[in-house]
Amino acid sequence: MNYDAGVFYDSTVGLGFIVRDEEGKSVLEGVKRCLVASGNNLLIEALALHFGVLSEIERGLQVAILETDSKTLVHTLGGVSTPGASSALIVEDIVGVLEATGVRDIKFTRRGANRPAHYSPSPNFDCVWDEGVPSECLRLIEDDVRREPLNLA
Repeated sequence: MNYDAGVFYDSTVGLGFIVRDEEGKSVLEGVKRCLVASGNNLLIEALALHFGVLSEIERGLQVAILETDSKTLVHTLGGVSTPGASSALIVEDIVGVLEATGVRDIKFTRRGANRPAHYSPSPNFDCVWDEGVPSECLRLIEDDVRREPLNLA
């Protein structure tokens, strides 16, 4: 699963994720655009991961590898650094969920290699697709398959 978050000009936050099979084919995608009262980068990235992981669990999927462009979140989930107070509870919940679901690896990937996770068409948008993905999002997914993640493990 690849996930990401971004802040838009209107101060809303976009959360997105993509789950792919071993051939890179998309099997589940989701985007959510919302307002977050207190937004530091770690908290926003953690919210995107949480959104993706819970969507997978709800659909009975099991993901073995996570990809993110947040080195801070990779280090925090790996126990290398400690989250601040605003992020601690969500990070604690994510760690418990990841342990329970058997995620094997969390990888850092370049920012350009997760563009589909940035697809969020309008404020107050919340959608998860397992089919019928918008064509503009599919183009980003197909292009993204050609990019390789970096492994910091």
